[in-house]
Amino acid sequence: MTTEAATPDTPCSPASGGAARADVEAIVELVRQPAAVVAREGAAGWSPTVRREVLAQVGVAISGLGTVRGAVLVVEKTSQEWKGTGAGSFDIWAAGRSGQSKRATSREVREAEQLDAVPDAAEQVVAGAIGPERARIILLASDPTERGATEGGAT
Repeated sequence: MTTEAATPDTPCSPASGGAARADVEAIVELVRQPAAVVAREGAAGWSPTVRREVLAQVGVAISGLGTVRGAVLVVEKTSQEWKGTGAGSFDIWAAGRSGQSKRATSREVREAEQLDAVPDAAEQVVAGAIGPERARIILLASDPTERGATEGGAT
């Protein structure tokens, strides 16, 4: 049995992000199932234990996916390939794709850039060991010059 070597242009090669894209598509599909149940039936009939477990797990998922989105946005910004789209700025381009405001997207990118400098914190967020707020505290402690930007002093 022979296997073809993956190249950056191969849809599922690590360099192309094909496996990550497939994983994210699967996650989105999985999220639609409980979202449809909640939309249809609500969560009022759930026991307190189930509600708390769901809240915890959804928090971990959101933090992990936010870390992924932030990392991808940083690469998009650095690549400058977005300039060919006609968007006036990266923040406008990114906001149009994320469904967030320009300000929220800008903050997410700034925090993702800072998180790149502290990979241990990023890994802990993805693992669900810490949340984004605690990661911001770690970032502040590791680089006090970022305090103003992280606390909203810069836009």
